[in-house]
Amino acid sequence: MSLWNEYGNYGSNYSSTSPWNNYASYPPIVVDKEGNFYGYFTINGYKGNRANFRLALILYGNYERIRQDVSGWYEKIFE
Repeated sequence: MSLWNEYGNYGSNYSSTSPWNNYASYPPIVVDKEGNFYGYFTINGYKGNRANFRLALILYGNYERIRQDVSGWYEKIFE
């Protein structure tokens, strides 16, 4: 399972479980280790309770470019 595999359930632009599908019915949710809910991880700006913290917004806006160079973007974001 990878968000960056465009052919997988969570990386496809067409899967109902993918954050990269504007119409996904069941996008992933973001929780912390205690189970606190931080929102749905989706590019769908109309989805209620959408995760809107800084990292999520960066990923939403750049997911197509990130998919082309995941390790390079990892360095940009986390180092």
